[in-house]
Amino acid sequence: EHVLDEIAGAYCAVWYDIKKNEVIILSDAVGYRFVYYTIKDNILYYSSLMKPLEKIIGSVKLNERYLADFIGQDNYNMFTECEETPIKDIYRTAPASYIKISKNRILKKIYWRPFENIKQIKYKTNEEYKQHFLNLFNKCVSDSLRSGGNTGVLLSGGYDSSAVAAVAAALLEKKGQKLYSFTSVPLSEFAKECSEQMKFYETDETEMVKKTVQCIRNI
Repeated sequence: EHVLDEIAGAYCAVWYDIKKNEVIILSDAVGYRFVYYTIKDNILYYSSLMKPLEKIIGSVKLNERYLADFIGQDNYNMFTECEETPIKDIYRTAPASYIKISKNRILKKIYWRPFENIKQIKYKTNEEYKQHFLNLFNKCVSDSLRSGGNTGVLLSGGYDSSAVAAVAAALLEKKGQKLYSFTSVPLSEFAKECSEQMKFYETDETEMVKKTVQCIRNI
């Protein structure tokens, strides 16, 4: 269990301790991967997909609490309860957590709490804050380039992806590699329908992406 403090990246796993007759189901720290599971007749069933578990539980019923949250939200957040699913009695692992299931109990534990021991950093100048941010930002991007193949980025016209692309392209160039960008572009016949409040909303960011690629080499 202590190795979870060291692993980085996208992963999930189910581990069975045959001596203790104990199962641990775990997800990565930020929830890129997770495991679906259900318990029926004292048997644990798990899967990377929900569909097989629907066959296990037989009579599929909708999770009305989950659906009420989903319909009632005014944003793109997919759910408010990270261990529930749209199907009643099918659950999933939460980010940065593991579930330990034994014969007599189910134990849930959060293994990563990034905001628990935060210490405020105070610098004397704005330049020092700027440098600290840049060092951290560069490290985050660099750590994400651990790949056996080529690296791609979902590039829009916004600041976020453009900033990541700028750093990643420079780091990859030092290795003799290129950064490959992908952009979602509406079909030419797409009719843009906007309300008065959304009249400045731009659905096609192609030109902004092209300008970014012109400014940053190696994309």
